Amino acid sequence: VLELEGSSVTEFAWEPNGRKFAIISSDNTVNFYAVDTSPRDLSTCRIVLPNPIKASRLYWSPLGNQIILAVNGALKFFNVNENI
Repeated sequence: VLELEGSSVTEFAWEPNGRKFAIISSDNTVNFYAVDTSPRDLSTCRIVLPNPIKASRLYWSPLGNQIILAVNGALKFFNVNENI
């Protein structure tokens, strides 16, 4: 269970071939999370980016790591692994 305080999730997208997912909260901020699949525990951790990203839609590439963000009528290509 992942609880977000003070906001709701308006968009959710799971990385097709990986362990990450992205959400857009009610203020249009994009947050990335990684799932730790260790044998003892299943937990999530937030991937903190240096600068907040705002978007209205999320589209992962079929191989993962790359995501396309719809931002004010434009598409922004983003490599999640390089911006951690």
